[in-house]
Amino acid sequence: MNIAQLVLLMLTLTCSPVFAGQPLSVVGSEWPPYVDEHRPDGGLSIDLVRRVLDQAGYHSLFMLENDTSRALAGARFGVYDIISNIRRSEELARDVDVTDAVLSNEPCFIKRKSSDIAYALMRELNGKKVGVINNMPYPPEFIAAGEVVKVSLPDLAAALNALAAGELDLVLGDKREIEYILFKYMPNDIKALDFLPQCFQKTDLYAGISRINPEHAKILQDFNLALARMKQNGSYQAIIDKHIPGH
Repeated sequence: MNIAQLVLLMLTLTCSPVFAGQPLSVVGSEWPPYVDEHRPDGGLSIDLVRRVLDQAGYHSLFMLENDTSRALAGARFGVYDIISNIRRSEELARDVDVTDAVLSNEPCFIKRKSSDIAYALMRELNGKKVGVINNMPYPPEFIAAGEVVKVSLPDLAAALNALAAGELDLVLGDKREIEYILFKYMPNDIKALDFLPQCFQKTDLYAGISRINPEHAKILQDFNLALARMKQNGSYQAIIDKHIPGH
């Protein structure tokens, strides 16, 4: 980040909700179905985070950043109070308080239903062409599988279209995101594609509370308590069910 960008961020900070007594700002970068500017609730992750805040007694508003790095920088410098949909890292934890897990990703392979591909060990996929997305984190065992042909594509929709067209053997992606894309953009291909039964270990997603906010410790405690209550009383699952494609 250059000096001009830093100055702009700090100027924005002086007008931020932290200092103006306004609702907490919740930022996310576009990633349907988790963050979706076309939904009035902002997508699954934003909906959950804001509902948890509401249950904890905080008003909030949704702010969209098209670039993840800008959202992260905004949370670090206090331009935004809360960032949604983050993965835990030591670097990020220096600048934000990381909440308990809000959601999780489940990386899964999907294939054409007519294909007889099955595997128990990663080496059984040697030579198979697998669609992957640029700059997306993948399970270490898949990254280390040097004999699997990894075909980089710009986004998951492009990978799924290539799979349906027979140009790939498999696509590896987040199960919830795959289901969203198939239902919204490729309904005619849903019955022709099928997930392999073995998915990788789930990866938790969190919210992060900017430490620039002088109430960050209290917000963290209140958020985690409200999240736990919602998981116990069924309202957490009700929000997830609301976002299931076709629900």
